[in-house]
Amino acid sequence: MSDNLKKIFKQKVEIDNKAYKLFLEDKFLSDKMTDADSLKHSKEKLEKAIDIDDEFPQAYASLGLTYSLLGEYEDAEENLEEAIEYAEDLESIEVSAFVYNYAGIFYKKIKNIKKSIKYFEKAIKSQNKIGDKHQLANYYHNMANCYGMDGNADQMLNLIERSQKTYLELDDVARLGNSYAEMGNTFKTLHRFDESIAMFEKSKPIFLSEEMYFNYTQVLIIQSDVFIDQSDFDNAHKNLEEAEKYTRKFDNPMMNGRISFSFARVMYGKGDLSDASDYIDESIEIFQDLNNKTQLASLYILKANILIDMKKLKRVEKCLDKAEKYMKRLNDPGLESNLQITKEKYNALI
Repeated sequence: MSDNLKKIFKQKVEIDNKAYKLFLEDKFLSDKMTDADSLKHSKEKLEKAIDIDDEFPQAYASLGLTYSLLGEYEDAEENLEEAIEYAEDLESIEVSAFVYNYAGIFYKKIKNIKKSIKYFEKAIKSQNKIGDKHQLANYYHNMANCYGMDGNADQMLNLIERSQKTYLELDDVARLGNSYAEMGNTFKTLHRFDESIAMFEKSKPIFLSEEMYFNYTQVLIIQSDVFIDQSDFDNAHKNLEEAEKYTRKFDNPMMNGRISFSFARVMYGKGDLSDASDYIDESIEIFQDLNNKTQLASLYILKANILIDMKKLKRVEKCLDKAEKYMKRLNDPGLESNLQITKEKYNALI
């Protein structure tokens, strides 16, 4: 158990021991999370913890984040709102820091950047009072990409560098690997592709040496997206083949869906429309099971483009309608722009 969690439960607060035990079991599961079954087990344990103690802020926050990973965003937000209410009633800065950080992560995931930054700032304010440098670095790391998504690249890089400095001081190799990967993602967002690739290259040997195969596979996929953006389809293909090899070490449908999606982009870039279409259908099937609306919207936009290029125009409108359906409430300017461009391409042919 981390020092922060120990502090939380040293508070003079009545928390049922059974509920606390279930919460810690979930913490172990969520720390090792690699597949849908783990998420479901985590959800069950947290729901039991809340049944035992229905004013347990950390359990509500953890359940909220678990729901978000399952794509159940309304339930996620509801549980996080409960967590915030109980944490603020409790007046414990350790509990508040924990809950605000989870709220920040959730709102970043659904791209509500204003709310995400608001809760990360609250978490950081609480953590500054606690004085845990390691957790503070984690919060800086978690908040950094919000600024990238909001167009503030300088602040994003500043936060990542601040977190990296602490990880180096504390010799936290695993977190440093995550930080390099986050910086790779940051440079990708900024279209600074060479720097992005270099940062991913720094993170990959760390993940392998620490046997963090899930993280290693994630980096391979995101780096393949950078290669695709540079029209370097051969290196993208190599990355994805390597990623496929490592997915055998764990069961994660989300990862499998992302690999199929990226393979579809590679094949589309190479002009192999038939294979691209097959990979798209494979990925759609996975993300429909996961109810991941963001990925589904992107997939149907790409599928519409493939059908346009294959001159199968009768099926294009259905794909565009499905993309629009999945985009409702997502508030994603990038997706909206891609959809508009695809519509214009289609309308020019009919």
